[in-house]
Amino acid sequence: MTGLRARVAGIAGALLIMVGTAAVGVVVASQVHAPQPSLSQAGVIGGSSRGPSLARSLPVSVHIPAIGVDSKLLRLGLNADGTVQVPSLRTSAAVAAWYKYSATPGQIG
Repeated sequence: MTGLRARVAGIAGALLIMVGTAAVGVVVASQVHAPQPSLSQAGVIGGSSRGPSLARSLPVSVHIPAIGVDSKLLRLGLNADGTVQVPSLRTSAAVAAWYKYSATPGQIG
């Protein structure tokens, strides 16, 4: 009797493994990946023509009414050791900041 139970359990286990493997195969085969943009849509990396760009114009404030943001911008650069400056948590925690060496709005970068 235990021999029969062991055989049935073995067959059931083998069937479960085969069904699980088939299910994984079906799921993998049916995956649809997001479409990749064409080169004209994505832009050409390293190309000489990079499209229109505005002149450098440093932002001075940020205003986002939907979330209640209205702040002048601190201009931050680099520390003497080459690390990026960060606003002080004691004096400037509620003030937005701008990294002065980054591209400005409308510039490519």
